[in-house]
Amino acid sequence: MLTEKENNILDKAEDTILRQFESSLKENFPLSDTNFESLMDGLRVLDRICKMKYTHQGGI
Repeated sequence: MLTEKENNILDKAEDTILRQFESSLKENFPLSDTNFESLMDGLRVLDRICKMKYTHQGGI
């Protein structure tokens, strides 16, 4: 089970990654290779965050 502090840290990281992803999707021009790689890295981190959060809560 994660502590409240650990959950808060993961929540903030999750929100930051999702905001960046949404911001990139709103742009009217194609993503550069570098921006695409950064988004994919963010999604991988988001996946790990979700696994950490929900595995310890009895989900997934």
